[in-house]
Amino acid sequence: MPHYPFSPMRLSENTDFRQNKAKNTVLADKIVWNNFKHCPRRGEAYGHADYRCVLRQPHNKGIALLTCLVIVAIITISVSKLTATEFLAIRLTQQLIHKEQAKLYLLGAESLSQLVLKEDGRQTKIDSYQENWSNKMPAMPIEGGSIQGQLDDLQNKLNLNNLIIDNKVNPHFSQLLIDLLTQQGKLSNNEASLFVQSLTDWIDSNDKVTLPEGAEDFYYLGLTKPYRCANTQINDLGELKIIKGFNEQAIENIKPYISTLPSGTLLNINTLSQTLMSLLLPELSSSEVESIVNTIKKRPLKDKNKFWSINEISNLLKNNNDIKNRLNPLLTVKTHYFILKTEVKLGQLVINLESILKRDENNSVSVIKRQTKYY
Repeated sequence: MPHYPFSPMRLSENTDFRQNKAKNTVLADKIVWNNFKHCPRRGEAYGHADYRCVLRQPHNKGIALLTCLVIVAIITISVSKLTATEFLAIRLTQQLIHKEQAKLYLLGAESLSQLVLKEDGRQTKIDSYQENWSNKMPAMPIEGGSIQGQLDDLQNKLNLNNLIIDNKVNPHFSQLLIDLLTQQGKLSNNEASLFVQSLTDWIDSNDKVTLPEGAEDFYYLGLTKPYRCANTQINDLGELKIIKGFNEQAIENIKPYISTLPSGTLLNINTLSQTLMSLLLPELSSSEVESIVNTIKKRPLKDKNKFWSINEISNLLKNNNDIKNRLNPLLTVKTHYFILKTEVKLGQLVINLESILKRDENNSVSVIKRQTKYY
């Protein structure tokens, strides 16, 4: 065996090493670091079962690598979280910007509608669906989205607040509402009468119960979650949910035919639907009512008195002139209240605005109510 400055040793041939392990271990520690690179069999020393280098392996092997992996993981998680937070902040800012832009577009649509109604008021003394204000505005492109809108007559619906006129019950209107609830709301006559009586007590200003099924404070304060009777006009159809006798499906069915305007508003004959015309003239058949509606649609009435000269109605009056006395106070050919429905789409934001516009006798148009919905 050749001699080298340092070489692996057979443990069985080195008696001193076996007798004094501590001394030889210290000696090896001093020699190995300087001489191990000169050992030609250092690879064999690691792999041979009978040989070994006296170099001791350090106990912290791999700690540095593990530490690096932990640091990389922490940095990766932190960067991911920061990226997600930044993305959310950008989206939120974008939504806020779109929301403010959409509001300006909606207000612009309101202003345009006011101008259209003003111009219409100067040109004609009646309102019908043949006029410019009734034309639907198609979807128009705007930066980042689109806008569309539609003006409609609000005086072609039954105004619930007309139940009470000058703090007195309006019997003709009360019967119209009962008929609407039975025909379109699919309620029985008793159920419809109960709800109309409760509605009357909700609107009137006194505390007297409308017999036999009305309801005032005494009824509402006795509920599990008590509240008082409003005793004032209804501002929104949502109020109907808390009135005695409310039937959700029935109200949903009649929503297209009712409104909550200030009391005293009249029905515009020129824009009435066939459903409401049938309520006004129950004595006529559905085909006769359809004929009346089509006649008015083609040639809107300039005066409400001409309504009685329509063939089907004039024939009816020959046998029952009371119809004219009953309906004449409820009718008009001029509208003062309109509803504007506008929709704006910007990016992923969709906003619907319902604006109620009032055009007074001086042809001044103002917004009296707004309701916004976000999608």
